Amino acid sequence: MITGEIVDENTSVTKDIIILDGIKNISRYYIRAKELKIEEVKQIISVNKSPTETELLTEFDARVLLKKQLHAWGRNRIRQIQYEKAINLGMNIQTWEDMGTTWQKDGSLKNQEWMFHIMHGVFQMDENWDKGKTWSEQLEDEFMKEYHLEYDTSEPLRKASKKRIPSGIEEIIKSDRSELNKLLNLRTRTMSSHGKKMC
Repeated sequence: MITGEIVDENTSVTKDIIILDGIKNISRYYIRAKELKIEEVKQIISVNKSPTETELLTEFDARVLLKKQLHAWGRNRIRQIQYEKAINLGMNIQTWEDMGTTWQKDGSLKNQEWMFHIMHGVFQMDENWDKGKTWSEQLEDEFMKEYHLEYDTSEPLRKASKKRIPSGIEEIIKSDRSELNKLLNLRTRTMSSHGKKMC
């Protein structure tokens, strides 16, 4: 059994969440960025056998819970990366949310450059990540290791470019970063006397 925590973003209350038994070896698209539908899950697991209603609901719940767990983990990890970089750059902030309001106090070019680096550059610079891996691949590996998950097939490559095809977990992590950047931009725009977004 895999256990973890999920934080309710509206209340900041940490809740225990339990991922159901049996999730260890998963397919590369066990969960995906798009909304999960029970009919889809039924079609997937019906390949080997006709599931009972209980088996179908158990499998569906397991996927939904794992996706929630990934969103919570991914957003917290990305916030941590951005916050630590902001502190290292010398930003005078107490929380991740403070980054979005710095423009109100400091509209300098230097601050704009810092924000751009925090939101984008830190994820693109090779020296920040393991050689040969993108930031999203590395976070995918961290999540898989932390929650004792393994893929049941080898990594597929694109025929023409021979580059890896992103898994569902990696795609979700990427989308979480995009959403967090939107939140920072929104705070910048709403809190700024200039009325402009940073990046």
